[in-house]
Amino acid sequence: MGWVPGIELDPAGRDDAEFEGIRAALRSALLAILTQAGHAVQVDRESGEVRVRLLA
Repeated sequence: MGWVPGIELDPAGRDDAEFEGIRAALRSALLAILTQAGHAVQVDRESGEVRVRLLA
């Protein structure tokens, strides 16, 4: 599995950019996958960043 920081995918400045719905769907999928894999996940409501903590 790989991951690219959100800043690298930022569509700012692109005329064809309408990604908020896609971001929300991917964020939901990411939260579900990480939770099922045994991680505690949390979304920062202001930044939209996903924070992950491994449960022991």
